[in-house]
Amino acid sequence: MAMAWDDTNVGGIEELNDPLIAHLRIRDHRIVLIQFPNVSNKFRQRSTKGQIPYIELDGEQVPDTHFIIKRLKKEFERNNPDVDLTEEEVALSKAYLALIENRLFWVYENSLAQDPSWLGKDEGIAGHFSKWKLRLFRLIALKPLKYMNQAKADLSALSSLLGENDYFFGDKPTTLDCSAFGLLVMFVYTPIWPTPIKRHLEENCANLVAMVERMREQYWADWDEACSNLSLHTEWKRARMIAESPINLCKMPSNALLKRDWQKKHVYLVQYPRCRTLPNLSPWSLKLETWLRMADIPFTNISNEFKKFSSKGQVPFIELNGRQIADSNIIIEALKQEFHKASMEPSAPSDQALAQAFTALVEDHLCWALFALRSKVGFEFLVSDDGFGRHYGTGMKKRMMTIVVRKLVNKNMKTRAQAQGMGKHSPDELHEIAIKDLKSISIFLADKPYFGGDHPTTLDATVFGHLAPFVYTPTPDGILTEHVKETYANLGQFIERVKEKGTLFQILAGLGGDLQHNEYEYSSQEGMIRRDDEYNNAY
Repeated sequence: MAMAWDDTNVGGIEELNDPLIAHLRIRDHRIVLIQFPNVSNKFRQRSTKGQIPYIELDGEQVPDTHFIIKRLKKEFERNNPDVDLTEEEVALSKAYLALIENRLFWVYENSLAQDPSWLGKDEGIAGHFSKWKLRLFRLIALKPLKYMNQAKADLSALSSLLGENDYFFGDKPTTLDCSAFGLLVMFVYTPIWPTPIKRHLEENCANLVAMVERMREQYWADWDEACSNLSLHTEWKRARMIAESPINLCKMPSNALLKRDWQKKHVYLVQYPRCRTLPNLSPWSLKLETWLRMADIPFTNISNEFKKFSSKGQVPFIELNGRQIADSNIIIEALKQEFHKASMEPSAPSDQALAQAFTALVEDHLCWALFALRSKVGFEFLVSDDGFGRHYGTGMKKRMMTIVVRKLVNKNMKTRAQAQGMGKHSPDELHEIAIKDLKSISIFLADKPYFGGDHPTTLDATVFGHLAPFVYTPTPDGILTEHVKETYANLGQFIERVKEKGTLFQILAGLGGDLQHNEYEYSSQEGMIRRDDEYNNAY
């Protein structure tokens, strides 16, 4: 029998502290009829990985919903809710799970951080804390974050996949339905979400609201009892199955722009200096520059010299018409409007939904798996001459810089990976996660030249930016590189296809791969043109 360790219930909804908790109880317990008692962690007890929820099964502790589900499917094979899914549906489920758990989840976290006061009410967690602790808790509110458009797009993508079905893949719920339910109940039953997002859900994604109500009715007959009594110990029975707000550009004063003598309708792309084996070690920089080439938008590259960042603290960012825009996804949306590049996205709503889901899989799941791997085994390539090492100077200065940068980068990577969650897993577990992601992406690509068909789209630029480092930089033990180039050969062929089309690597080879203290212009007619000749023979 599995024992599920949860946070204590709250009045309005169960296990509010982590919306992924609710779907644990549904996924492999309520829906598949696995018997289990609930155990409160009393806001103190956590797994060996520091996570909630976790289960205890056959004397063993299993944390993290991903690995819990995997273990339960193996242990209770006959109860597997995904057993009837096709290979293509499994790949789709993987992508949309990433969208829910690695994108929409953080919208929830940001909303809660903005105004956690609701948790201090009786409907929240007030019943479990003393008054002085609640006063302290209310001090953690953070400044609002701009995520409205992203959340609306993610919800629309889920709504498009669901369509008129009862559940995402037909008339029976699967793991994806449970994951969606676990988060969407927060939209429906708590006041945490900003009004525009809740309104979008109710007016444009009514089928998602209906699915939430359907699952609550069928699998949570004890909902009211659990919320009113604040108890994890309730009786439940399985019911019969029923047969844009515009992009906000950050206006910058002219003295804050890197490019003071800017031209109108010209993009100035600020990114890290070049590397030897691929144009940029940042997958977001590589994605954005690839997108600019695909969209045929003239732009100038500017090195950030490792010290120039956007007002959000991000790289890459662009300067356009005297304004600074940060975050690659927000940048691309702004550029599509400014240069009328709607053709860079699929025209069919269903294809747009798929692109949204696989973008989340690549950027918010696969990327972090590789990041966490490198945080555990080190990323010596970064400080090598093929990476950023040649920008550190020579002699003693270079040796000291290498030592300092290596230490700072390793600490930063471990901290960020732990905070995101991937860093809590072992290298073997991370390899497994990444390989499954690569398989799903490979299945979706199939034998098409690009993900959207014959012409590249934003998704192609995104996948290329994140997969190229798997091929052109070392991966731990070379396992993931082998899977991209050989096991899922269509992915390796895709990378080569985009590389040849953009001619970026070949141009870099001719220029010595340098962006430090230099600028480049690019247009499809003239390729990349070096604007200053002072460093022509530097390398």
